Amino acid sequence: TDAGATKGLITDLAADGFTPNVLINCAGIREFAEPLEISPEHWQQMLSVNLSGTFFISQAVAKIWRDRGLGGVIVNTTSTSGIFASENRVGYVSAKHGVVGMTKQLALDLGPLGIRVNAVAPGVVQTPMTQTYFDDPQTE
Repeated sequence: TDAGATKGLITDLAADGFTPNVLINCAGIREFAEPLEISPEHWQQMLSVNLSGTFFISQAVAKIWRDRGLGGVIVNTTSTSGIFASENRVGYVSAKHGVVGMTKQLALDLGPLGIRVNAVAPGVVQTPMTQTYFDDPQTE
């Protein structure tokens, strides 16, 4: 989520001769919290990881592609929460809606440069982070 570090990483990779032609953004965190109880720090963390990080790495890679006259593909992983609301998930839902909007805007702005930007919106995927969801008998 550190814009400077992200730009530095991509610039260093490009200087070493590695230029990706596909970027897949899939970092994310989630939360279950009542909206009236979310702290400013928690809110900022949700936006930083789920939205800002996706933007800054996309920006850094797209600049390299533009400067080298290359096209490329950016795929952003959002969520069904980027389309629908979910109870007690205001930070996550807001960030994922942001990713959907950002994806549309980047597709419009970067398309003329030969850079395609799309999103995938999976439902709940069984991982260690989501295991409690699958262990809950009410979610069957």
